[in-house]
Amino acid sequence: MNTPENEPRHLHVHLGNLEPGVVVHLYLGDSENKDSTEVTVEPTIEANLKRLKDWDSANAQNIQSAYDGLKALGLTPYPAGSRNPRPGAYVQPYLRWTHPSHPSGSVGYLNAATFSFAGKNDLPRVKRLDGAMDRGTEVRFSITSPEGVKQALAAVKLIVG
Repeated sequence: MNTPENEPRHLHVHLGNLEPGVVVHLYLGDSENKDSTEVTVEPTIEANLKRLKDWDSANAQNIQSAYDGLKALGLTPYPAGSRNPRPGAYVQPYLRWTHPSHPSGSVGYLNAATFSFAGKNDLPRVKRLDGAMDRGTEVRFSITSPEGVKQALAAVKLIVG
């Protein structure tokens, strides 16, 4: 393509859906003088939710129900990152949830099978509720059934009001 020097040229690169944590390097210029631009694909809420559903596709409907219920209770999801931030590192399969009324901010964690509480002030309040699994340093609620989702959301409602 012949274009005058002063006309802008556009280069569009389509990479498709990249996994969170992928680093893309673009090299511009000739081989002796490489200018590099590094772009990191940050984890997104949507990507993490999809990972949870893909992790246990048979439980995808309950995962979505728990997600929707937590949002309806006014909680905000945050995507998980990597414990070893390097290109291609494994991203943890969970969403962290916060609520503005919660003293520490974080209320709990949603993974493909459970919603868990780890706040030391929250544990005594939820560990005796229906469906609670007390693990000492955390209390989990199974979300592998509609009843389990209901129990988990009831526990969250107790904590956030």
